[in-house]
Amino acid sequence: MDTLDGKKLHDLKQWRDTEGHVLGVIEHVRVTVHVDGVRVRYHSPRLMLFREAVDTQAEMPAEIDVAGTVEGRTLFSLVWKCSVPGCGRIKEWFPEKGIMEHFVKTYLAE
Repeated sequence: MDTLDGKKLHDLKQWRDTEGHVLGVIEHVRVTVHVDGVRVRYHSPRLMLFREAVDTQAEMPAEIDVAGTVEGRTLFSLVWKCSVPGCGRIKEWFPEKGIMEHFVKTYLAE
């Protein structure tokens, strides 16, 4: 399969709207953090958002241009609108429930 910034696309999951247009790709990356002297390793999602959605059924699909990335888990949802003419579907990247519960318990609890 083709590459995106030198990476094989078969390792990436397509992020599609309900019409099947590709709004971006999701990659799982290995993360290492140090917390209180302890090294913690885990896999975290990275969502690469395309500036123009790709209509795979089009005769000439849009050229891929990454508009930006969402690294790791997010506390609040992100909304992305499909740019395919006549579509305009909305796709939402949801935060992890556990992350939001931890945030509320840690920072908003009385």
